[in-house]
Amino acid sequence: MRGLRNVAEQCLLAAAAQNIKQIALLLARLRALLRAFWRSLAPLQRLVADLADLLHQIALYRANSAAA
Repeated sequence: MRGLRNVAEQCLLAAAAQNIKQIALLLARLRALLRAFWRSLAPLQRLVADLADLLHQIALYRANSAAA
């Protein structure tokens, strides 16, 4: 009886270790996907910033033209 309990405990611990390993692998994959996603957004963020700067310059030009 005592041997069966140890075997059952060892099986449960092995299953838990496998589950933890799967969770760690999934988290690593998710982290890599998120990094790639944010890197792909960088050009879009630069474009939006440049567009905002251009709109600001146009507004300043119009304000200066109206004042003159």
